[in-house]
Amino acid sequence: MKTFNRKLVIFGILGTIAAFLIIIADIAGGIGEYNGVFWEQFAGMTPVRLLLSSHMAIYVFPFITFGIITIYKVLEPSGKIISATFGFCLWYLTYLMTAAHAGYPYISYLTDYNQLIGNPQINEVLDKFSHNIGLHLIILYVLAFIASLGIFVLIIAGKTMLKRWMSLCNPIVTIALSVIVGMVSPVLGKHYGTCCPMVGLFLLLLCSTITIARNTKIDR
Repeated sequence: MKTFNRKLVIFGILGTIAAFLIIIADIAGGIGEYNGVFWEQFAGMTPVRLLLSSHMAIYVFPFITFGIITIYKVLEPSGKIISATFGFCLWYLTYLMTAAHAGYPYISYLTDYNQLIGNPQINEVLDKFSHNIGLHLIILYVLAFIASLGIFVLIIAGKTMLKRWMSLCNPIVTIALSVIVGMVSPVLGKHYGTCCPMVGLFLLLLCSTITIARNTKIDR
């Protein structure tokens, strides 16, 4: 059995825990439940929700980078360039999400302040915030689709260390599942829809970590 560096297991565990915490933050924050103007969903956001959806996420997201190193390792049999490309896409996703969450406090504070004074100029600023975050999200969705579809195909083709059934543990699958969940239960669909991409990444990190752990000899 091939022996891998046990640091990869630790990296995978850190990334998996980070992804799980962000799922909790996404659900608690409730970002994405509102289907109208983006910034209006921040009106009246409680300090606890803001703490979870923004501050905790900012500090937790970077730890996913460790897990992405583990994902790169399990994809490596398909070729270092291919695995590095998809790994970079996943890393850049975490960078974009960190940047987006960093802007949440400002949107929340301005939104609440604007409700008191109703200043058109603040509305314009908030619209610009929403526009910029919207651009981030477009790039995020494109990268998520490329990385998720590519990894899905590699796993199905047996080009990775992961078992074929683990292809279901993928953001593209959990995002597609959100449509079904929303049809069955609109309320549950709202909450699941806010975190479904991260659920897929969490499952992928978990499978990658387990796979690496099974092929790692821990020195005693």
